[in-house]
Amino acid sequence: MPTIYFWSDTVKGLSEIRRVLKKGKSFYNLIYTKEWFGESSFTEKGFKKFEADELVELGKEAGFEKAEVRDVVKGKSLMVIYTK
Repeated sequence: MPTIYFWSDTVKGLSEIRRVLKKGKSFYNLIYTKEWFGESSFTEKGFKKFEADELVELGKEAGFEKAEVRDVVKGKSLMVIYTK
């Protein structure tokens, strides 16, 4: 499965991950920030770029009980934890 940046329907992809997770288990997704991608020419075409609050909202739409975002490298990368 390609990374979240290229999913045609992000909620549908997250919903499928949620479907196969056992209750109480989590899916961890490490992504680069929208800010960092903005500085990279290779992401000009085809990449979806996300803000932390967007990732939380997408998790809620997909039915996760909990969605939290943590900085990995401030301003560069985030870890999103979706819990069923």
